[in-house]
Amino acid sequence: MFENLFVFQPSPWENRNWATLSGLPLEEIWLPVDDTITVFGWFVDAGPAQPVLLWCHGNAGNISVIG
Repeated sequence: MFENLFVFQPSPWENRNWATLSGLPLEEIWLPVDDTITVFGWFVDAGPAQPVLLWCHGNAGNISVIG
């Protein structure tokens, strides 16, 4: 009965120029998890000797909807 209240339903992916829209130098990356699964993400180079942040947006999440 309450199943839909506890399951996150993300917004559908919109194929847009996210680098231009965000103002960030986004680089699309594809990370192979195993022989059948690949995970999509964005990489933003912060410069030399800077830390790297790995943002995991969750199960069935949509990386373009942040906030």
